[in-house]
Amino acid sequence: MVIDVPGTIAGAAALATAIAGALRGRQAVAEVDDARLSRLAKEVPEKPTGPSDGSPRVERGARAGRFAGLAAAGVALTVLVVAATAHHGATAVPVAPTTFLVEGRVALIAPAGWPTQRVIGGPGSARVQLTSPTDPEVALHITQSQVPGETLTQTVERLRRAVDAEPAGVFVDFNPSGVSAGRPSVTYRELRAGHDVWWTVLLDGGVRISIGCQSRPGAQDAVRDVCERAVRSAHAVG
Repeated sequence: MVIDVPGTIAGAAALATAIAGALRGRQAVAEVDDARLSRLAKEVPEKPTGPSDGSPRVERGARAGRFAGLAAAGVALTVLVVAATAHHGATAVPVAPTTFLVEGRVALIAPAGWPTQRVIGGPGSARVQLTSPTDPEVALHITQSQVPGETLTQTVERLRRAVDAEPAGVFVDFNPSGVSAGRPSVTYRELRAGHDVWWTVLLDGGVRISIGCQSRPGAQDAVRDVCERAVRSAHAVG
C-alpha cells in the first residue's frame, strides 16, 4: 500500500503518519519524500529490459498492491486498497475500503460506504454511528469527551459509577484493565434488544474515546475486523 499525500495541505502529513501507524506490523512502511522520489525517478531505465517477444514481463517480488485513492473532503480522508498479493504466488486477497474519519477531536479508520449519522436520542451517550449497509444490526459507535488530566484509574471509577446506575443486566463483562487491539483500555458489553455492543474506552491526549462495536448476539465476528481497525487507529487530534 502506498500513502501519497501532498505536502502543501495542512495536516495531510499527520494523517498519513496515523494511517501508516495503523498498518504497521501488517506491512512494511517506507517514507518517500520529494528528494527520494527524485532519486528514484532518475534510477528508472529509459527502456524496459527483458524478453522482447511481446510477452508481458513479470518481476519476482514485484509489489502487487496499488494505492487506489486518497482524497481530502471536509472531515475524512478515504484510502482504498485494491489488493495485496502474498509471497510465493498466492492468490490476491481484496481488502475492504476504509475511510479515515475525523469527528470533533477524534480520528480513526472506519469502513468506507457505511452510512454515518449523529445519534443524540435513545439509550446511551450522544454519538456518531456508522451502520453496515448489509445488516442494520452491525454498526460502529464513537463517543468522545474532553477530560484533560484524567487518568485511566479515574476513567474506571467514572465508568463503574455509570454502569452501576443502570438496570442490572444492561452492562456486563466490565473489565477495568482490559486490552483491545493491543491497547490498554476499559472494556465492557452492552446488551440491547437484537444486538450486543462491545465497548472499548481509551484515553489519548486529554480525550476519552469510546468505541462501540455492535453485532447480533453471538455474531461478534461480523464486526471484529472493523472494530480492531478502529480501536487500533483511534487517537486525539487538534
